[in-house]
Amino acid sequence: MSNDTTCAPDAGGAKTTGREALRGFLSRYDILLAFIALVVLASFASDRFLTAQNLINIARQVSIIGTTALGATLVIITSGIDLAAGPIMVLGCMAVGLFQKYNMLLVIILAIGVGGTSGLINGLLVAKLKIPPFIATFGMSGVFAGLAYISSTGIRVVINDQRWWWVGSGQLFGFIPVPVVFYAATAILTATVLSRTVFGTYIYGMGANETALRYSGVKVDRAKTLVYALAGMVAALAGVILAGRLREADPGLALVYTLDVIAAVVMGGTRLEGGSGSIYRTVVGTLTIGVVGNIMNLLNVSAFYQQSVKGLLIITVLALISLRRER
Repeated sequence: MSNDTTCAPDAGGAKTTGREALRGFLSRYDILLAFIALVVLASFASDRFLTAQNLINIARQVSIIGTTALGATLVIITSGIDLAAGPIMVLGCMAVGLFQKYNMLLVIILAIGVGGTSGLINGLLVAKLKIPPFIATFGMSGVFAGLAYISSTGIRVVINDQRWWWVGSGQLFGFIPVPVVFYAATAILTATVLSRTVFGTYIYGMGANETALRYSGVKVDRAKTLVYALAGMVAALAGVILAGRLREADPGLALVYTLDVIAAVVMGGTRLEGGSGSIYRTVVGTLTIGVVGNIMNLLNVSAFYQQSVKGLLIITVLALISLRRER
């Protein structure tokens, strides 16, 4: 009798532990499980979805937005926002268009430098002048978009140098898209910074409790400025890839890409309030958006409906995250 009484709490405790373990597993891998379910559904919706060529196309398409989203993730984890990501990307694209005949490495460095300087300005406005990130980056997005138009006198610059075509559309070993290589390398680098360095700890700290971080002696303003500068550099690198992909530098695209970038980060479950998030989740979120867009294209869904679906998807994810927090 005593043994039964003793065993009952143990059994109950084991069940509780099992539920908690399952809950923890689902919480950690929720976005990945949702992505796998989406892929399964997409494979049933179209027999063309799982073809090698289509999967390569998805990877190539998401790499540009995905690269920019990596930098935006760092910003959002600090509880900031970067609404200038799209215009900075296009500035990097314009740098390639205007200087395409020069040494490629120097032009890439120039483009990244332009992006870093743009991000630095955003960071100074937020960290030093204490302008709310939404206002600061929204205002500068207009400035950067204007600079993109000014640099080309408002016309598209055709990229005739085929070296740049390889950057945006080339393949390694005959099947690995070059943009995907850039994306993967940048993802590994940013993930390492975020999870393996003291600076990464500061990034999380700025979003979780900036005041406590200041009291611990961290130069928060400097760290925050650096985060925005890094985001600008990454966005400009994506612009270099975009130039090779489109084979032209179009200043009219300056305000097009920001929504997709923020959507990719949000889809990955990174909290807009800051303090949590990861590169891995942003990559999965980006792939999710890519798969959704691809399957709608395969099913010949109108572009107008696609924008609505994308918006509803973002709202749904945010609602689910909010409900999970309340529980």
